[in-house]
Amino acid sequence: MEKLEFKIYNGGFDYSTKQSATYKGKDSWDWSIWIESSDSGLEQIDYVIYNLHSSYKNPVKKINSRTNNFRLDSSGWGTFTIYIRLHFLDKSILDLEHELELYYPFEMEEKANSKFLSLIQESPTLGSLPTDLISLKDKLNSSEDEFEKLRIKNEIEEKTGFLDQIKSSANQFFENKNIEMDKFEPNELKDFLKNDDQIPF
Repeated sequence: MEKLEFKIYNGGFDYSTKQSATYKGKDSWDWSIWIESSDSGLEQIDYVIYNLHSSYKNPVKKINSRTNNFRLDSSGWGTFTIYIRLHFLDKSILDLEHELELYYPFEMEEKANSKFLSLIQESPTLGSLPTDLISLKDKLNSSEDEFEKLRIKNEIEEKTGFLDQIKSSANQFFENKNIEMDKFEPNELKDFLKNDDQIPF
């Protein structure tokens, strides 16, 4: 799981924080946090101080490595606010905050599915598909006309198959990117789906 925190403009460059976290079992996660900026922006930084929760044995961490975006690798069991101070070569400083997020695997899947459906609903041609299916299933349950039920069933199968086709294309996107569903950038997936001739996105 990756998460991008807010951006702050400083000295002509954008600086933001980004994290990743992997569930290791028994309510424990390996997690990392780093600074996002352009190469030129990173070159302005001398070092970064991360202030972790007081429950850590050594909560103040100084990172000097610019080559990995001043990345801090750690582990733990709970979420908290990380207070970050960027020290620049010109002796100026910039303070950031990052809310560490840790998710169990089932929560990540739910979050990814929510992002996927939100993306579908943004499409002018596909946006009504999820709600159409709900409406059709309600009509099927309430209808007493066998011919009408058959028509509705066929329409449900058609729309469900279409949605499955979209998910199949999305899964291909995830495989090509070698990323988990929760890590995709919505605009990137949207562009990928637009290139599928079978999907009028």
